[in-house]
Amino acid sequence: MGRQAGGAGLAILLATAATAALAQPAPRTAPISGAIAAAKGGETALLVSETNLRRAEVRQQLKAGDTLRTNAAGTLAIVFADRTQIRLGRNSVLLVKQVTAGAPSALQLQQGSVWGRSPRGRSNLSVETPSATAAIRGTDWALSVSDNATALQVFDGAVSLANDLGAVEVRAGQAARAALGQAPVLTVLADPVGREQMLYFVRREDALDLLGGRSAAFAAALRGEGEPPPLDPADPLSYVGHGFLAAFAGDLRGGLALSRDGLARHPDEPALYALQARTALLLGDAATAEAAVAGALARDPRNAAALALRAEIKADYRSQPYAGLVDAEAAVAADPGRSGGYAILSKIRLERAADREALDAILEALARDPQNPELHARHAQVLLAQNRVQEAKAAIDRSLALDPSRATARAALAQYLIETGQIDAAREEVLAASADNPGYARALT
Repeated sequence: MGRQAGGAGLAILLATAATAALAQPAPRTAPISGAIAAAKGGETALLVSETNLRRAEVRQQLKAGDTLRTNAAGTLAIVFADRTQIRLGRNSVLLVKQVTAGAPSALQLQQGSVWGRSPRGRSNLSVETPSATAAIRGTDWALSVSDNATALQVFDGAVSLANDLGAVEVRAGQAARAALGQAPVLTVLADPVGREQMLYFVRREDALDLLGGRSAAFAAALRGEGEPPPLDPADPLSYVGHGFLAAFAGDLRGGLALSRDGLARHPDEPALYALQARTALLLGDAATAEAAVAGALARDPRNAAALALRAEIKADYRSQPYAGLVDAEAAVAADPGRSGGYAILSKIRLERAADREALDAILEALARDPQNPELHARHAQVLLAQNRVQEAKAAIDRSLALDPSRATARAALAQYLIETGQIDAAREEVLAASADNPGYARALT
């Protein structure tokens, strides 16, 4: 393994050098209301001091009067001055009215959806919508605005939803709705887990890895380099490609439905099982993911993608790291050319404190996919575990050069900043990472 991994360094440097220079955020003056923590591409910002739309850049500071828009595949993660974290969903418009630490603050969700987390006991935030205003005092919550109504879900804490006709107090595990011209009312909570409202999506590199280079047209569409071909019911890869495009856009249930429709017509297509498993995991449905993986392996016990997914499920969802390690090693043996098997193998080895073996595996992954920002971030995590702090910082920089939104890299950067005594800066990086991926929130406690 070591000899093959030794060529990774040159490939990594070439990939980083080939990355186009990123547009820079516009400089702003105080007071600052917040900053963009993550973007997928295609989101726009209309800054209060400008008349033209600009691309919404990661680390762009925000001021009162700024308007943010997402497209059909876009999301934005934002951290505000009062430490409120939000994820703005696709086809959404958000106006920053005023956000100040320690003072009453206000946002305006004009359309679309938003998931948010506000610090308990320190938040005094109101989110205005066309039909009601949500008064947030420290909680996890989600809001969506349609043509004629506002829907609220609360996962922790309490939120008051009010308009001129009435108000309701919405507590953890409850939901409410306010139609135009009507008082808010409590409703049945559709998704008690709340994962769908957190606006997760399949990462582009995961979709490309699971496509396995079998469809140039859908790979180009995932990279934003062209339109996908129309759905062809006779072609199983058409369901795979459209399913991953839907899941990348954030429509996880749409991606899951396409996997099921495709499998009904093409039960022997392994990539459809991978699509089903990946979307189910992001929806918090490990049982459906396990069933999909089992279906794939029943047809081909050496399916490397399915073995890697089963390793991930065992290690991350079933607390079976040793069984996961066996599957990860089997995935690598079944298809040594795929980076995904090496990536999960490195992750499980690192969690078992096998740092040297974890490093070998992540370098093998990088040798196969040197432009993958997640792999560079995982490389940094391994180097940090070995106390190779400056080498880790170089790996973090490579990851963020490829994708400045990468939550894994920003979490690794936070660890690096802690190691170098920069505690306040580390806290800001953790806030940014957990705004993009709420799973990092535990690092805030």
